[in-house]
Amino acid sequence: MLDLTGSSEVVPGAQSEGQLELESLAVDETVVPVNEETFADWAHALHFVPVTRHGETLGVRVFFNAAAEAAVEGGTDDTYVGLRRADRIEEIDGLPVASLDALLQAWQRVGWLPEVRVTVRREGRLHTILYRRRAPGMTASW
Repeated sequence: MLDLTGSSEVVPGAQSEGQLELESLAVDETVVPVNEETFADWAHALHFVPVTRHGETLGVRVFFNAAAEAAVEGGTDDTYVGLRRADRIEEIDGLPVASLDALLQAWQRVGWLPEVRVTVRREGRLHTILYRRRAPGMTASW
């Protein structure tokens, strides 16, 4: 089960909308091969907290639990299923993630659909994670 909390992180309104738009112009992309088992096994490792500003939900911040931390420490980069600590998930397949319920509903499709596009804000910039369903028998890396 995904760890969803009712508390939220409040983001100060320090940056102007124009400044955010400029930072958002360049979008990096990561492709992660998945199947219906991927998140059933890994979901317990992620913790999500809503991020709000002026009472509006901007997305959901990603935190790693102990299982994810251990996997990241043993890996070659600092990602876990394509996510990094403190990424803010803002959209899934173009729909805003305005609550933990919206995140959970969209997250359940990952691994079942041919492709699910997740937009995160990573270090102030937009980053797209494409979760692509792999065919049975394929290895985890492409």
